Parts: sequence; C-alpha cells; structure tokens
Amino acid sequence: MEQKFHYRVKLRNLGGFAMQAAIDRVMQTYTMIVNLNPDEERAARQKVAAHLAGKPEGDEHALAVEGLRYLRSVRE
Repeated sequence: MEQKFHYRVKLRNLGGFAMQAAIDRVMQTYTMIVNLNPDEERAARQKVAAHLAGKPEGDEHALAVEGLRYLRSVRE
C-alpha cells in the first residue's frame, strides 16, 4: 500500500515538471515570434499557465503546442 502512495506522488510531480517545461518551451518559442517587454512576457506566462492548468495532463510536447496555440489566439 505504501509503495502505491509514493508512486502517485511521483506521477504528480512528473506532471508538474512536464507542465513547467511546456510553459518554458511556449515562452521561448513565442518570444521568438512576438517581441515582448518584460511585463508583457510575465503576463503571457501567467495566461498560458492558467490556460494549461485547466487542461488534462499530457506530455510536454502536447502541452507546449496547446499553450502556443492559445497565446497566438489571444494575441490576434
């Protein structure tokens, strides 16, 4: 029983890591497309983090694609 608990904790931590890595990838790519000042970049990071928090867990690539798609849709 105790091992299952530790396994679940590790999965949640991995999901958080994938989410943060995806957000970093989104921002790295997005700032190559759009020139943002530091305040705009901070706001965009918060928006994409809030958007991805409502999405089901996925791998880093899928989350990054969704985050970039979202930022481009709200910018236009």
